[in-house]
Amino acid sequence: MLREPEINAKYFEMLKLFMDNCPPGPIVSYCPFGIHSIAAEGRVHGITPGQWYGPQMISIVLRNVAQKLDPVFNFKMYVCLDSNIFLDELEELANKNFGIFIMVPIRLGIDSIQPQYLTQCKELFQFPQNVGIAGGKDHMALYLCGIEDATNPKAGFFYLDPHFVHSAIPRKAVMNPNLSESLRPYLSQYHTTTLRCLAPNDMCTSLAPGFYIRNREEFQDWKKRVQLMK
Repeated sequence: MLREPEINAKYFEMLKLFMDNCPPGPIVSYCPFGIHSIAAEGRVHGITPGQWYGPQMISIVLRNVAQKLDPVFNFKMYVCLDSNIFLDELEELANKNFGIFIMVPIRLGIDSIQPQYLTQCKELFQFPQNVGIAGGKDHMALYLCGIEDATNPKAGFFYLDPHFVHSAIPRKAVMNPNLSESLRPYLSQYHTTTLRCLAPNDMCTSLAPGFYIRNREEFQDWKKRVQLMK
């Protein structure tokens, strides 16, 4: 079991992976999941900065960044394209003791999501491996991180909105070897005290549920839950 100082150190190391104000030079390897790295990989796919990333494209971009830079030890990102989940490929990774971050880009309708699909989306939050859904409304990307009431079909989804602009964290803070001290004054930029809720009828039909699987036992549990969904 990790001690509190070790947990803090890992937390701040994780934050650094997503920093935007990176040092000059090979910025994508220093902060691999920052906006500069995402934009650089997006250009490979013909997307210029400022253009819209749908759930499938951002899933592909993040997977490619993870593959190219390998920023996290023993970690793989897997994208289930065309809504196909290849359990044999995932099981092979799990048997090799990789931590696996799975994203499943899907489209659940043309103009709106049918009630039965909304129910299934809410069921996903009962999975222990669930880490939320990349979704949104009207070309506004949101991170759906919870449900208001699992028993109420009209209940909405709690979400985090990435569009609130903060001042950039000083580069010297990002580069400081003692991240737990240099980044601590800026923690409010990574957390919120405001609870927001998205009505089911306002959800975009394109979304990407995400799951994180730590080991073979968790994979087997996730596999059973996926197979039981109808």
